[in-house]
Amino acid sequence: MKSILSGIIAFILGITSVFSGGQLFKVSIAVVNEVTEQSETINLEITNKTLLTASFGEYFTLEKKNGEEWEQVEIIGYFFDIATILRPFHTSKQTIDIKKMFGDYLSKGEYRISKEIDIGNNRETVSTVFSVK
Repeated sequence: MKSILSGIIAFILGITSVFSGGQLFKVSIAVVNEVTEQSETINLEITNKTLLTASFGEYFTLEKKNGEEWEQVEIIGYFFDIATILRPFHTSKQTIDIKKMFGDYLSKGEYRISKEIDIGNNRETVSTVFSVK
């Protein structure tokens, strides 16, 4: 039993040392639907690829690229202050109602959506870029 436990610990430490600086251990978000000028929703997937429990709320920020600068898109909707708990190596979904949150459809262009995620005792901001066609 002791040698099995030692082997498991060595494996975990080996994996951690190989991937801790890479892309394996992180929380990420992705827009999983095609967003057009007539789209009514943005569908997000938040994936926890860490060994820790992550949590987040509904809140997000949206920015639109204007030349080389990102400009914040005004949000006129509201957010419920409810935390979502995301276990290690699981994915959660969030649907954003475009007209409710922004008052109208999004125009063509490049956008960046960001969310604050609590992972253990740390807070990180994760973002993804997508295009409205």
